[in-house]
Amino acid sequence: MIRWYIRRGLPKADRAMSKGGGSNRAWNLAILYSRLGETNEAFHWLENAVRSRDGWVIFIKEHPWLDILRSDPRYTAILRTMNLAD
Repeated sequence: MIRWYIRRGLPKADRAMSKGGGSNRAWNLAILYSRLGETNEAFHWLENAVRSRDGWVIFIKEHPWLDILRSDPRYTAILRTMNLAD
């Protein structure tokens, strides 16, 4: 089911991001890829969501599906860019 959402959302996210929007799609894809354990893809979309200032990124420290990313140095780097590092 998650793969279906990704296949359906990827083209829309790519189009939206190329036009300067789509931040919520980037957040959703980051969450889905994280849930699948595909950390490189999750970070790619999470960085896009942060860069485009998606409102959902305020949950970056709380969302349980991002737990798999927390031990990765890229996660800490993202938190630093958001001024959320401990």
